[in-house]
Amino acid sequence: MPPWRTTAADDVELKTLPLSVDAYYVNIGTGDGAIYYLVQHPPPGTVDAKPFIHRAVLIDAGHGDNGSKAMNDFLANVPHLYYFDTTQGGDRPTLGFPPFDSIVSVTSRASPWAQPRRTPC
Repeated sequence: MPPWRTTAADDVELKTLPLSVDAYYVNIGTGDGAIYYLVQHPPPGTVDAKPFIHRAVLIDAGHGDNGSKAMNDFLANVPHLYYFDTTQGGDRPTLGFPPFDSIVSVTSRASPWAQPRRTPC
């Protein structure tokens, strides 16, 4: 069954939608990283009731292998929980998780997720 929505809303349409924020805190070994999703829940009576992610923010994904592995493990489960626009992000034909609209690193050492050249999103 196809998803009830396949493309993310633009900023104008977002203002008209009933939205909520889903927050996840991932143990990255040096504290918690956070992911916030701006989501639209499906209309009442929709058979496949996964919410749709319109925007995503990543805050502090940690540094080193432990933080990256924990974040990758979490992101691998996102398609089981949500629909999202799999074509966002330009030249990527299909994304495995929603691209981040913002990435914030709050550590003094650079996070591998906060370095655009190494970021898999």
